Amino acid sequence: MKHIGNEIDSILAQRKIKKKDFAKKIEMTDVNLSKVLKKASIDSLLLEKIANALSISASYFFDKQDQCSYTEIGHRVFGTGNKIAGNISLPNCIADLEKAHMEIGFLKKELASQKLLTEEKERLITIITQK
Repeated sequence: MKHIGNEIDSILAQRKIKKKDFAKKIEMTDVNLSKVLKKASIDSLLLEKIANALSISASYFFDKQDQCSYTEIGHRVFGTGNKIAGNISLPNCIADLEKAHMEIGFLKKELASQKLLTEEKERLITIITQK
């Protein structure tokens, strides 16, 4: 099992969160937080409170993590717990979005053209059946 205190300390350091500010956020003194960060395991209610404050799942702190892999819009995303990595980048997403908007515009024009054609056919059918 992971050393919970070390993991929390590592996350705080990565996110550049001051321990004093984090202690206040979880309604704890910075002295008590320092004690918690030295512990290998902590109470489950406190762990849940800390996980919620960090916007991560409490299961992150346990060794067993499900691995998942998804394919979306031609990109691959891999994740274990709350650590995500993949080849999605903002420019790729913007390019895909622009292509989708262009296709939607083309399809709207095509649909309007088909609607006009259908109306003209119905008009001709009406003229022919009236004779």
